[in-house]
Amino acid sequence: METVKINENINLHYIPMTKLKTTSIGIYIGTNLKKEEVSLSALLPYVLMKATKKAENASEMAKYLQNLYGAKLYTGVSKRGDNRFINFEGEVISDRYAPGGEKLLKGLIDLMLSVVFEPIAENGAFKADIIEREKKNSINRIKGIINDKTRYADKKCIEEMFKGEEYSVSEYGYIDDIEKITPKSLFEYYKKMITESAINIFLCGELNIAEVEKEVRAAVSDMSFKKAELAENKIIKNDKECREIKEQTELTQGKLSIGFRTNVCADSPEIWALIVANNIYGGGMGAKLFNNVREKLSLAYYVSTSIDRSKGFMLLHAGIAFDKFDEAKKEIFVQLNEMKNGNITDDEMSNAKSEIVNALNSCYDDQKQLQSYYMGNIISGTDVSLEEYKENIKKVTKQEVIDVINKLETDTIYFLEK
Repeated sequence: METVKINENINLHYIPMTKLKTTSIGIYIGTNLKKEEVSLSALLPYVLMKATKKAENASEMAKYLQNLYGAKLYTGVSKRGDNRFINFEGEVISDRYAPGGEKLLKGLIDLMLSVVFEPIAENGAFKADIIEREKKNSINRIKGIINDKTRYADKKCIEEMFKGEEYSVSEYGYIDDIEKITPKSLFEYYKKMITESAINIFLCGELNIAEVEKEVRAAVSDMSFKKAELAENKIIKNDKECREIKEQTELTQGKLSIGFRTNVCADSPEIWALIVANNIYGGGMGAKLFNNVREKLSLAYYVSTSIDRSKGFMLLHAGIAFDKFDEAKKEIFVQLNEMKNGNITDDEMSNAKSEIVNALNSCYDDQKQLQSYYMGNIISGTDVSLEEYKENIKKVTKQEVIDVINKLETDTIYFLEK
């Protein structure tokens, strides 16, 4: 990956790839999570997409993209570590495959830079009709999470687990705060945010990075920036007893989420053993939880685990019958203790490593995955290539897996029941 520093806030990253006929672009605007700002940042990207100097309304936006042979452009928000991101991701046919020799990449980059840096505003405010429409859409997105009980249970578990920390803040904002946003207050926030955030621009495909650099520099040449860096991810050691929380609501299937503190940082040498341990326990196709809790004992409709390296935690997700809570919970910890006691087979080690390596290999066929991988390096403050990642996984020993799984501490058990 080649990186070009545009200014103190903006970095341009180029990942060469010639095997696909498309080029992907990602613009990730990041700053630290703050509850007082997160509702503004959750609404903002959808407003920016609706009125820009290159496309003044949704109809013009659709026509612009269609003229680029159906190029795609999406937006959204995300939370990674103690930072929130406004994301713009686009994809277009690579120039050398353009039927008429058109500069398709330049067309998409110009549009994306216009969306980010040239929004339409009137008298120091965004258009009122756009704001009201997108406020309703943002509120509906929040309600959609509440109605998706699996996501809701995970969200509530994380909120309880990280209560008092920035990471407990929802990247989608809060309904009461969104309702208070005005066209002027959002535009004032935009002006501050765009010049005080860390902006990483990724391009993956076949292109001339010098030409893109020229476009980006021109887009920001008249702007003044205040130096910004992504927040350092804080991993706070658990100093409290495990909490068990039950909530009642209308649903057809119990939703169980369990949060574990891993006590392992993203840049720790132990991280590779933790990744393998997660695969064996619940993250892989042949995981202990799947084979025993679901298949053998039929105590769960689904069960799996995932880890967040930036924040040092593991999250277990399970769908269970309401009357199986105690049995399922017991078996979940039985399987965890099996690993802590060293009951890990050579086949489990081998299969886990192979599955992880195969997943990494698939990144070479997916431009967005590659961008996400290297963005993850930036967020976690690491610099590990895919090949180094694979080699580190292959070197993990069974004893290292046992040692790292013994560092796991149960923090929060959250059960959504009727």
